[in-house]
Amino acid sequence: MFPPEIWEKILGYTEAASLIRLKTVCCMWNEIITKHLQESNAWYRQCKNDIPEKYWLMLLENSLHSTTLLRHEKSNSDKKPNYKIWLTMYRAWIKWCNVQNFNMHTFDEFKPIPDHRPSERITCCTVLGELAAVGSTEGYIRIYNLRTNQLVFRVDQYEQVKDVKLCVQGKKHDKIVLIATSICNKSRVWDITSQRSLLLRSGDVICAGYGYYCTTLYNDTIIVYDATTEDCYPTRLFIQDLNNRKLSSTKYVNMIINRNELCFLTDNGLYCQLDLKDISQLSTFLYTPDVKSIGVPKNQKVRQYYLFNPCVAFCVTDRGHLGISVYKTKWQMYNTFPFLEGSVTAILFHVRILVIGLDSGDVCLFYVENESALRTINFKSKKSKRIHVASEPIVSVNIMEILGDQRLLVATKSTIYHIKLHSVAN
Repeated sequence: MFPPEIWEKILGYTEAASLIRLKTVCCMWNEIITKHLQESNAWYRQCKNDIPEKYWLMLLENSLHSTTLLRHEKSNSDKKPNYKIWLTMYRAWIKWCNVQNFNMHTFDEFKPIPDHRPSERITCCTVLGELAAVGSTEGYIRIYNLRTNQLVFRVDQYEQVKDVKLCVQGKKHDKIVLIATSICNKSRVWDITSQRSLLLRSGDVICAGYGYYCTTLYNDTIIVYDATTEDCYPTRLFIQDLNNRKLSSTKYVNMIINRNELCFLTDNGLYCQLDLKDISQLSTFLYTPDVKSIGVPKNQKVRQYYLFNPCVAFCVTDRGHLGISVYKTKWQMYNTFPFLEGSVTAILFHVRILVIGLDSGDVCLFYVENESALRTINFKSKKSKRIHVASEPIVSVNIMEILGDQRLLVATKSTIYHIKLHSVAN
């Protein structure tokens, strides 16, 4: 039998995913392999070989690891980040690339709204790490640790909550901020760590990610906050169109951040992109974004818009039709009701999985090879998965990791469900 030092060198030539299966051979192998996987770059090499690099940060968007990886990229350091980052990334990739092979699901549920408030309903939900922020019709925002279902933070913004986001802030990435907007077009920011209010201003569209968070102000202004700084001083952008006129006649309907790009959509069908690296602190800019018209659905009023990375947009109309735009192409409209047997109430697109929540309380999962494959998606596919969650409409769908396992987080009007997908041999 070789000594442990020799085995460590031999195992260095073996893929990390294969080593996991070899840990069961004996106690010595388990000890050697565990040490090797934690101290070497094995999981990094596994991700480098198996996962396209453009998906790396997207797989960690809802994870606390994303800020660490982003900081590493900016430092240009040769030292690889902690193995847990690459392990989390690989788990997420394997999970959502194999969604069509899962034949079982189990889920845990809890009710974030207290029993003594029977008329209060969930309006929105977002996740960061194992934290979930839940907004309600009564203006309350409750943040729970979903590992224990314990309440971490609660605020009352006195108006029905329209949208919520969570973001890591500070030079040491040691603070978490909550950004929320109400149906009365007021946006608020709270520091969860110190449990104090940071900001109150007008604004009805918010987004957060990759070290920034943004809010709209009126129809032609976006406030950008660099969350990697301690004070997080805002930069005010006055947005103008290509003819140097302010976009005062349009309304922003959704925004998303992709690395250093801010993408936003207007109600008259303009898809706009601007580079956040061009923005200096303590400044006010008159900014001309990259603008392309993707149009609006004909003879239909859009009820809800959704934006996802990379450059994917969805809309749901008042007739229940679903619109899809990929890389700023014109809307492709689908009447999904005959195939899904319900009206679309929530959408999530994440790397290679499209999840659609319905008013029937079901969620439908579709595997797509890449974002371009959304243009030819078949809603009648027998390989899609359908999960009955509840007997009330789905409000939102998210993805998160709990106890090392990637799960769907589904919110209805009264309950939060985290759904674990897995396979059982026939």
